[in-house]
Amino acid sequence: MSNPSDVLIIGGGAIGIAAAYYLQESGRQVTVLEQNEIAPGSSFANAGLIAPSHAIPLASPGVIADGLRWMFDKQSPFYIKPRLDLDLISWIWKFYRNCRPAQMLAGFQTLKKIGFESLAMMQHLVESESLNCDFQQQGWLMAYRSPHAFAHGVDETQFMQSHGVEAQILNQQDTLSFEPFLREDIHGSIFFPKEAHLNPSQFVTTLADRIQTRGGSIHTHTQALELIDQNGRIERIITDQGEFTAEDVLITNGAWAHQFLKKLGLPIALQPAKGYSISFPNLPLMPQRPLYLSEDKVAVTPFTNHLRLAGTLELSGMDLRIDPQRIAGIKKAGTRFMQLSGAEETTEPWAGLRPCPPDGLPIIAPISQVQNLFLSTGHAMMGITLAPFTGNLLAQLLNRQAPSMNLAPFALDRF
Repeated sequence: MSNPSDVLIIGGGAIGIAAAYYLQESGRQVTVLEQNEIAPGSSFANAGLIAPSHAIPLASPGVIADGLRWMFDKQSPFYIKPRLDLDLISWIWKFYRNCRPAQMLAGFQTLKKIGFESLAMMQHLVESESLNCDFQQQGWLMAYRSPHAFAHGVDETQFMQSHGVEAQILNQQDTLSFEPFLREDIHGSIFFPKEAHLNPSQFVTTLADRIQTRGGSIHTHTQALELIDQNGRIERIITDQGEFTAEDVLITNGAWAHQFLKKLGLPIALQPAKGYSISFPNLPLMPQRPLYLSEDKVAVTPFTNHLRLAGTLELSGMDLRIDPQRIAGIKKAGTRFMQLSGAEETTEPWAGLRPCPPDGLPIIAPISQVQNLFLSTGHAMMGITLAPFTGNLLAQLLNRQAPSMNLAPFALDRF
């Protein structure tokens, strides 16, 4: 016997739950399937940053040179596991083609626009739903240890300022007065006052609770295995807990989305990029706001009872194993920048797979070959930042309403 649904969403992370919320608000009945617990994968222990100012796509001029310099150092911010993988080779070539100034500028303008819209929506969502998720808008401080890196950061910031981003450039003395948690050998910093942060797992789970309270159905430990396509529609969804049917189907399961699309003959340019985090609970001294340890590409987020350090971008396929060298690199960055001597993390290291398209923009699209199938993935490091915007846009698409913005930058077939 099948389980009938109005809208069935595959994936219970930030994007899937945000979409479920806005669809439910529009009057749809929603069912969410999640193969683990709610807020799994990259939604669980990431940095929790809402950073609309930082809209320069991952594919940008100069990043190839940095990647070549880092890729053979297992403690560096970036690493590619050597292997013969045709999908990876194709993705790297497409990534390279998107590292041109014109493509970067177009991506930046799009991400900045939707990022600030999403920040306003997040503020309203947290307040209107009384979500207990440690939401704060304290800005984000990017710290630099070397004059060369600081000069590069200033150049990048001036580019962003020329496009309306608010930022303050601080020298060493002003940096240490502003954030005494940093070590005294810091060279300078740049402060972005509009950025916010929250506890990502608490945000997703509390929003999921609201959905269930209002009649939504959430099936955890239910793995979707196959989508049965008949006459241009998804007629059945096969899971390890039985069959489901739905009027509309939405795929939001991040790096796992390509598995369904390949079976339907719809290839997708997406690579899982592993990120890691470690947490330090109950520190006697904490930073007053989120930090970014710029040379090491490590984000630092203070929560109510712990400090989280998150970083690295590792292209090693669908592999969630913890590499101790990557964890050591994050710890090393923390002690280089901050007063962490003697601090010991007591929680288990975490790793999640961030879905990365080659141009740095998410995929938010109907699947034209299947009339009741929709897709949203590829948010890379901006899943929390863009969750409300994406969820609302998906509600418009599934309700066959005119979307609030041009969908071309988010199309599946744009690569």
